[in-house]
Amino acid sequence: VRDAVGKLPEQLSSAISLVYFRGMKYREAAEELAVPVGTVKSRLHSAVQQLGEQWNQRQSRHPK
Repeated sequence: VRDAVGKLPEQLSSAISLVYFRGMKYREAAEELAVPVGTVKSRLHSAVQQLGEQWNQRQSRHPK
């Protein structure tokens, strides 16, 4: 998972790292990144969507 997160754009991977890996609340991550809370939520949404796409591509290349 960390490898996949590392392939995301920096803004998205930073949001994932702060909220999911370090356990910060959205507000705390927003302060750390100096962005509004809504931006953190938007970046997380985009990051999760891109991770899902990476997963689907990987699964289609390596079917069971």
